[in-house]
Amino acid sequence: MSRKLFLKSFGCQMNDRDAERITGLMRREGYETTEVLEEADVVVVHTCSIRQKAEEKAYGLLGRTRALRQKNPGLQVAIGGCVAQQQGAELMERNLLLDVVFGTHQIRRLPELLEEARRKQRSIVRTEYDYDPDRLEGPLFWESTGDGRAAPTSALVTVQEGCNKSCTYCVVPRTKGAELCRPSSAILDEVRRLVERGVQEIVLIGQTVNSYGKDGSADISFPDLLRKCSNVEGVGRIRFATSYPPDVTEALAAAMAECEPVCEHLHLPVQSGSSRVLAAMNRGYSRGAYLEKVRLLRSAMPDLALSTDIIVGFPGETEEDFSLTLDLVQAVGYDQIYGFCYSKRPGTQAPRMEGHIPDEVKKERLVRLFEAAKRVSMENNSKWIGRDVEVLIEGPSPDGERMQGRTRWNRLVHTAGAGISAGDWASVRVERISPQSLIGQALRVAAPLCGIQPVAGRHCHPGAA
Repeated sequence: MSRKLFLKSFGCQMNDRDAERITGLMRREGYETTEVLEEADVVVVHTCSIRQKAEEKAYGLLGRTRALRQKNPGLQVAIGGCVAQQQGAELMERNLLLDVVFGTHQIRRLPELLEEARRKQRSIVRTEYDYDPDRLEGPLFWESTGDGRAAPTSALVTVQEGCNKSCTYCVVPRTKGAELCRPSSAILDEVRRLVERGVQEIVLIGQTVNSYGKDGSADISFPDLLRKCSNVEGVGRIRFATSYPPDVTEALAAAMAECEPVCEHLHLPVQSGSSRVLAAMNRGYSRGAYLEKVRLLRSAMPDLALSTDIIVGFPGETEEDFSLTLDLVQAVGYDQIYGFCYSKRPGTQAPRMEGHIPDEVKKERLVRLFEAAKRVSMENNSKWIGRDVEVLIEGPSPDGERMQGRTRWNRLVHTAGAGISAGDWASVRVERISPQSLIGQALRVAAPLCGIQPVAGRHCHPGAA
């Protein structure tokens, strides 16, 4: 009987892709996957330490596995990801009954580490850094068993990992290590394989994805990588995340504008609208410099939609600083904002700073941020009413009554219409809106085919010049 794997991953898109690699590796070893914790023979918790809440959830899940060992003495429990990389052997002192602790650079060794722990009947800790770009390769999880399962509509492709920046609140340089770029040939081979399997949308990911090659570690620049990926026969859409504002260049803006598959959306984290706070964060740019990057991008792509990350309550943030953030939200007109209260992260500089903000103040500011974001989002979404938009269908809406997908501008769309399946391209007429989505009726649907032409023109954003 096959052993069963239960995997829970927390955090960002990079962790999502790592979870796919873990699943693929374990399937290759003969494991089946289960979503029922109690059925598992191996539990893998893949962690994120960027924010405290994600770390707490991981520990809560690990705590549940203690009782399961009484029913299943052969159960193995492994922890990976950023918490594992950061704390290493210290995790063994938390009485979590762990079999394997594997760092962010040790994913490809997980099957052999589990086997070694089982054979030697002792815990294994491996958190060494590994700067071989081949370690970023990994089987696609739906390919690993040869059971013919359908490819997803959208797929993540890692192009770069790690970070050479030194933001005072961030643990990534410590947990992910220095920037490491994959060779462009490996990236392109993966993109071709995905498209051949029927993937409609490629999402290029990295901690600072547009820093790809800037330190000379890659054979081509990121703008040239975008062009090469866009030239892969059959690719429908291309997105990329997450970008670092200072590494937005004229060459990048030009490549985005020139490459038809590249979507008119960019996630560009700002973190604060105050230059004083940005300097304390050591972000490497000012408010004015960030706005110049926005102007550069929109001069090349007038219809570009932007989303961002914002931290409220950073040490020393005044009410005036926060007001500047609210003003920036309106000035840029973000389509979507991911907002977070600052939380202390071990190993970073910010906890040692003066002027820490009370939790109740941080929470109140976060509420005001989301209220401002909602107003801007509704204003942006209202421009779509009565328009026809191209939607790549992802699957059923949560209510089960409609299907949902995304526009090129990354707006979520819920649509009614007969005969719509995941992977289809639909032309949807927008009838209603919410702060998070557009709602409408599908007018025309095309089945997923390699090389399919989008059903709507590229430059149809109502805000386009």
